[in-house]
Amino acid sequence: MAEDRGTALVSFRLPRALLEGLDALVEIGLYDSRSAAIRRALELLLEKHKG
Repeated sequence: MAEDRGTALVSFRLPRALLEGLDALVEIGLYDSRSAAIRRALELLLEKHKG
């Protein structure tokens, strides 16, 4: 994995419907980018399942 400023590049596939939903959140300004939205979603998921 390439690392830059404490981050790692991750590549994965999404169903088109999820990508469209993600893009809609960015388009309405809820997030600055797809990456920002995905980071936040993962933060929330990890918080929820924290032991």
